[in-house]
Amino acid sequence: MNTNNSYQGRWGFHPVSHETFLKLKELKKFYFVTLRQLGTWVRWDRKMVHKVGPEPKYCPMFVEDKKEWRKHVNKDGFTEYRYYPKTRNDRGVLEAFEVARMPKATAEEVVPLKLSDEEIDKLYSQMKAWLEGKPLVEKKVEKALRPVIVSEIKSTEQPGLLDKVAAFLRLKT
Repeated sequence: MNTNNSYQGRWGFHPVSHETFLKLKELKKFYFVTLRQLGTWVRWDRKMVHKVGPEPKYCPMFVEDKKEWRKHVNKDGFTEYRYYPKTRNDRGVLEAFEVARMPKATAEEVVPLKLSDEEIDKLYSQMKAWLEGKPLVEKKVEKALRPVIVSEIKSTEQPGLLDKVAAFLRLKT
């Protein structure tokens, strides 16, 4: 039952439906999996000479290519700063999950989420696409430009260029 953007559950009123809440729950879980994968990548990247194995994978959905210094207190109580080549960003998922999971007594007390249902669905679909091995960014533009590129190359007078570009475009897909 939806009343003023609130959904009535067994224990009170929530700002999102149960299906959206389950998506937020899975996104939160995947965020912490991504943090663990990013930590593996940071440890691998920190090695200067002997990097064993392939580069570890992490989902770029919750990671930004921005350098960061974080304050850390070690077990002896000394404060040190650690350098990280990438920054983590939860995109508001953690806050939205915490707000969504706590029921309110009345529908008027319900606080709307900062994330809309469309944003949650978009993040969820990106997460599912990455888990299935698909790229997060579609290559529709490249496929649309192929006929234009081929027609422009045919009009030039360079032999063999069309074959090289065609081979390159096949590698990209």
